[in-house]
Amino acid sequence: MPCPIIGNVPRGEDYYGQEDLITSLWEKLKTVNILLVAPRRFGKTAAMYKLLDEPRPQFLPIYTNLEHITSAGDFIVEMISKMFQSQQK
Repeated sequence: MPCPIIGNVPRGEDYYGQEDLITSLWEKLKTVNILLVAPRRFGKTAAMYKLLDEPRPQFLPIYTNLEHITSAGDFIVEMISKMFQSQQK
């Protein structure tokens, strides 16, 4: 019986074959928010990292762990902080 090997999230040249998905996500993000829903190991995180690693000029992708956020106010503070940090780079 085959034993699949589960590795890290593919990034850079290891993420391939999803050009149509990435193009579609960028197009939709021009006008709406997106909720990616799929079972585990379907590539949701890899797609998000692709957007983060290769942003389009009119976008500012931000990555942050929100597990500790407990209120809308804390969320806004976290997002403003991340936006400020990304502008400083």
